[in-house]
Amino acid sequence: MEAYSNPHLASAIIWWLNYISSVGREYIIAESTLKIPATEYLERFYRDQIQLEYNHPKLSQKRFDLYFNDLTNSCETAFEFKFVREDSTRALAERKRIFYDLMRLHLFNAPDKKGFFLICGNRLHFKSSFQNLNLSPKLPLPSSKPSVSGIIKSGFFGEWFSFDTNNPDRNIDLNNNENEYKQVYSAFMKKYSEPFNVATNNSLVKQNAITTKLIFISEELIDSRIPQTFSIGIWEVIL
Repeated sequence: MEAYSNPHLASAIIWWLNYISSVGREYIIAESTLKIPATEYLERFYRDQIQLEYNHPKLSQKRFDLYFNDLTNSCETAFEFKFVREDSTRALAERKRIFYDLMRLHLFNAPDKKGFFLICGNRLHFKSSFQNLNLSPKLPLPSSKPSVSGIIKSGFFGEWFSFDTNNPDRNIDLNNNENEYKQVYSAFMKKYSEPFNVATNNSLVKQNAITTKLIFISEELIDSRIPQTFSIGIWEVIL
């Protein structure tokens, strides 16, 4: 298994966050600081190939949080990071940012390129503001329910991400006419058409669908005496 899809990457980030929390330094934790444990783990394998804030090859003035070139497997890999806080994803602007990350990774993809989305946060915030985000009303949390396809979906982000290791793929219908999704998809085309044209000299074509695949999600350690302060999830945006 490649180092970037290895559970040890997620484990390294979570235990680093738990350490920072245990010594009372949670004030330093943000999206940008996730690069510290991620790069410390990855440089074991790709020390000379890692770049932060890497320019997207198809989008002018747009960057990935982390990029590295896996020379052994002849594969370029990009990561986008998110840190979720209580209610931070309820705002439309933040939901757009998450979708834009997925689309940047999708546009990067090729047979020799891979893109991963990593999100983490306080365990309770991860559940309420990401895994089970219910836009309205705020409470109670929605119960998981099957979609038309029969796949269990939970909250707003269940349309984009699977949280079920037995059914890891999620096919995202970009022609979904529900307003809460349609306004996000339309905003992407408006915001990214010019950066795509500048970088490629081509027009950005609206996609009908993209697919994400669950790579790792935190498990709750039942009866564990070790504090579980944070949760983490990693998805690959696949061709």
